[in-house]
Amino acid sequence: LGLIVPMGEWVLKQACSDIEVLKQQADFNGAVSVNVSGVQLEQSDFLDTVKSIFDQQPIHAQHIELEITESAIMNNPNRWITLLNALQDMQFKIAIDDFGTGYSSLSYLKKLPVNQLKIDKAFIDDIPSDEDDNAITASIVSLAKAMKLETVAEGIETVEQLEFLTQLGCKQGQGYLFSRPLPLDEMVVWLDSVRDW
Repeated sequence: LGLIVPMGEWVLKQACSDIEVLKQQADFNGAVSVNVSGVQLEQSDFLDTVKSIFDQQPIHAQHIELEITESAIMNNPNRWITLLNALQDMQFKIAIDDFGTGYSSLSYLKKLPVNQLKIDKAFIDDIPSDEDDNAITASIVSLAKAMKLETVAEGIETVEQLEFLTQLGCKQGQGYLFSRPLPLDEMVVWLDSVRDW
């Protein structure tokens, strides 16, 4: 528990450093997702820490997407609305991670300043063969569209999963179908190889 906060700061700094390399060597203009724990959010100096990190970096906040789990947000949603608004004002993208595994109240979801819902891998694993997972995933994508939020499917491993999600209108995904986790130097090569996707 005592390492969560300093580790989180290190991850954010490292992400900034890696993005700078990707911009220079691979003409990268996307965003890198960084997980933020509930413990980090609860720190009274969290915003000041984030501002301090970016004051020392050449990277713009728009290149970072902060992922916060649904369970962490719903633990105290009123408290996080102000904080998330402040992060969005700094140009960060905000994603609710593992969406569908917590107990989101739709009345709170509509108030939360987020850009994206990440559909948990648990719902992706058995699509398109599992009718229940198909229905849940379709509902999440439909809900996000209605609320003008992006969706990202986690854990895509097969072409069939990708095709099903594409038909639903889920335009972003991550998983082993695209790539396993890579060290930075291999990521530069990979980005160059998929430039025309």
